[in-house]
Amino acid sequence: MADRRMSGNTHRAATRHDHNEFCVTEEWKLLRTVNHHRTYTLTLLDGRILRTRISHPVGRDTYAPSMLSHILRDQLDCTKDQFFQCVDHKTLPPRPAPPNSEPQGLDLKVVYQLKQALNLPDTEIMRLSVAQAHQMLADHYNNL
Repeated sequence: MADRRMSGNTHRAATRHDHNEFCVTEEWKLLRTVNHHRTYTLTLLDGRILRTRISHPVGRDTYAPSMLSHILRDQLDCTKDQFFQCVDHKTLPPRPAPPNSEPQGLDLKVVYQLKQALNLPDTEIMRLSVAQAHQMLADHYNNL
């Protein structure tokens, strides 16, 4: 009965084996195995490090719903649907992209130089990426 799929968002009861499969599928790093406990970590691109521990022998014993909720929320950082998609279909949960190190817009000094040195109108400056603007200025000053 615990292995039967229900309709809607209800899933079968998760097991320690499912928990381990999730970690293996998403390529978590096995940090250590002590007795029957496995500790995994996953470093995300945004700099966070997730950590989870599978206690007792990895097997078919099911997690209580409250324990699974805790694991999903506080350790695996995913929803129950994402967990079972990963375990059953090898679909990785969405993870954050690396932080954008490039500024969102052009620095005021760069805008000023584009206007003064290159006589560019605002409409053209607004269409430039940071890299394009810097390249245009570099080309201009290299040709002086």
